[in-house]
Amino acid sequence: MTLLHPIFLWSLLLLAIPIAVHLFSKKTPRRIKVGSVRLLLQTESRSVRRVVKFHDPLLFVLRALIVSWLALLVATPEIACNDKASEKSWILIEPTLALEEQPAEFHQTIDSLVKVGYEIRWLESNFPTHSHATEETHMLDLWSLLAQADKQKRDTLPFFVASTRRETSLQGKRPTLSRQIRWIEAQAEETMWIERLAQLSDDSLFVVVGISSPTETRFQHLIVPVPDSAILFPPIELVPEGDSIGVALIASSKPQEKKWFSQTRTEQWCIVYDEQFANVLPYLERAVKAIACFAPVKISVEVKKQTDWEHEGENQLIWLSKSAPPKYAKCVQASNFSVESFLDETAIDALSEALLPEEISHSDVRKVSSEIVTPIVRRQQSRDDTHQQSLVFPIWLLVTVLVGIERWIAYLKE
Repeated sequence: MTLLHPIFLWSLLLLAIPIAVHLFSKKTPRRIKVGSVRLLLQTESRSVRRVVKFHDPLLFVLRALIVSWLALLVATPEIACNDKASEKSWILIEPTLALEEQPAEFHQTIDSLVKVGYEIRWLESNFPTHSHATEETHMLDLWSLLAQADKQKRDTLPFFVASTRRETSLQGKRPTLSRQIRWIEAQAEETMWIERLAQLSDDSLFVVVGISSPTETRFQHLIVPVPDSAILFPPIELVPEGDSIGVALIASSKPQEKKWFSQTRTEQWCIVYDEQFANVLPYLERAVKAIACFAPVKISVEVKKQTDWEHEGENQLIWLSKSAPPKYAKCVQASNFSVESFLDETAIDALSEALLPEEISHSDVRKVSSEIVTPIVRRQQSRDDTHQQSLVFPIWLLVTVLVGIERWIAYLKE
């Protein structure tokens, strides 16, 4: 309980008034009519020492209570109240988790938590009780979802999170929560996918196959003849159709849709430079042409001076100039590269990521430890589930009742 105006508690000194009244007040003498005073005059007279004592202790207690509660009423008391929290905490399950592939221990843990009152929710927006997300359409942002769940649930019971704890699901800053997070470890099987396609010649394709496990993600580079099926590991199925070729893994436990490669589609990349970067230009040109060989379409690379360049519908622009690049949908700023950066392959790696971006987040199943994915917990942080409730009205009601009882008892004693 807190007091808005604690200084008014000095009014409790007014308790001295009922104390003084009941200590020093004298009872009103009763008049008794007698027939004769002769016998009274003959009695031996003696002085009686007066003893200080409380008169009417019940009335004193009532009056002291009334003064005390009035003093407390002036001080304006309030009490902190918690909003009624849900009795059920949550088991948060990763939507892309294949529950049917999990071991018996995993399901036993989930069932035991449900029996003691935990509720199953899915790690999605609004945390529904049913999920229809698929691995192809859902990208998990673990930090953000845990922070949202902590705000939505007003209790401080721990969350149990069933997840494979992928590295790719940890985005942004680690959140600060008001509860503990306990992990239910889910198994993730090794996945394979086709990361990239490129045509090396008229009768061969270059295929990059991604292979990911909970401990590592690696890439296997294959040269596949066209249009025959490859007998390489992992086995790849080729399906020619007109001027395109469909490529699919046939060894994957989760078969993927075919990834189509066009043999006729072409793109134009243009390197625009000024004279300040004449020494860097030869290295940049060779690097871009080498990277273009591994693109999923045929690439034509042109080199132009900035003074001679005009926009002609290029698919990709590589800007090698200190001046601001044009507002272009696909433009790579290369003015930060130096000759030394090409010699140690720093620039080549950066160009490869910019020109041929890899999309491995959905298939990368590398796992981090539970200690790394444990959020910061601060139980003392203020929450929105408490409010101050005034006690003025119930105290007024109590004082009114006490005054009524005190007046009734005083009337009876008269």
